Amino acid sequence: MHQTGQALYQANFSIDICFTSVLKRAIKSLFIIQEEMDYLWLPIYNIWRLNDRMLGNLTGFHRDRAEALFGQNQIKEWLTQSESAPPLLEESSILHPRLNYKYRNISSIVPSTETLNDILKRLLPFFYDQLLSNLYSGKNILVVTHEDTIKTIIRLLNNYTLDEFINQEIPIGIPIIFEYSLNTNDLFNAYYLSSTLLDNNTDNQNELFPIGFGSKRLTATKNFIKQFPLKNIDSKTSKEKSNHHNRKNSMDTIDPSIDTDNIFDIHNSQVIVPMDGSQQQDKKESESSILPTTDIILYESVTSM
Repeated sequence: MHQTGQALYQANFSIDICFTSVLKRAIKSLFIIQEEMDYLWLPIYNIWRLNDRMLGNLTGFHRDRAEALFGQNQIKEWLTQSESAPPLLEESSILHPRLNYKYRNISSIVPSTETLNDILKRLLPFFYDQLLSNLYSGKNILVVTHEDTIKTIIRLLNNYTLDEFINQEIPIGIPIIFEYSLNTNDLFNAYYLSSTLLDNNTDNQNELFPIGFGSKRLTATKNFIKQFPLKNIDSKTSKEKSNHHNRKNSMDTIDPSIDTDNIFDIHNSQVIVPMDGSQQQDKKESESSILPTTDIILYESVTSM
């Protein structure tokens, strides 16, 4: 995590807003990255919807122990089938999150088990009302969360089907960068942050989860992103940057208006109006054209601290 923060800092990434789950391992991971990037002053928005998958009565078991009790095939089915979930965790169990004080305002909706599709449904309010709203507003976003949650965010951003990512693994310690054009309202690039600090974390970069865009995938992504309704339009909110990685010193994050129940209600986000054809052509022909872009940085937290 220290190396991740250092690598992001050395690459001059700018962060405007930080999201993480309410689980300690993710929060601590984010603290370390913020410290290394000199962003401890940024507020953190803890969203329970970014929590790791709720594994029902498997909660508290190591994988080997769970397989010994239920069988390897059954565990694999629960973990990989879209509509399959482990048995419910009894609400009276001391391990059930409903008994945890931090869930006191949302105890009625905290799940007792989850399928993979349940994670997607749980994430949708955050994805629309927080992630996309801030992205459209020109904010650079850092999300530190958990493997299945990151996979689901990538699934939404890329319009992946479940079968396309179900058996893939997200590498711990390597940030995933999505670049978004404020001019065209397109996600135009996605990659793993690669540096001498991070390359040792994986033996083969080609074996990483395939988040890069091929031409077919990029087209699908453009069409998918443009399905989302744009918010109030005001070009004055644009911060054109000669390099989208230039760090900003101003504390200009927007208030996501997250209440204690995590009922998301952002209605005032603003985006840039896409240029018409002539404007785009003029911009392409300019020798010193400025391309306003913004980033989403996804990072999987460590499994334990």
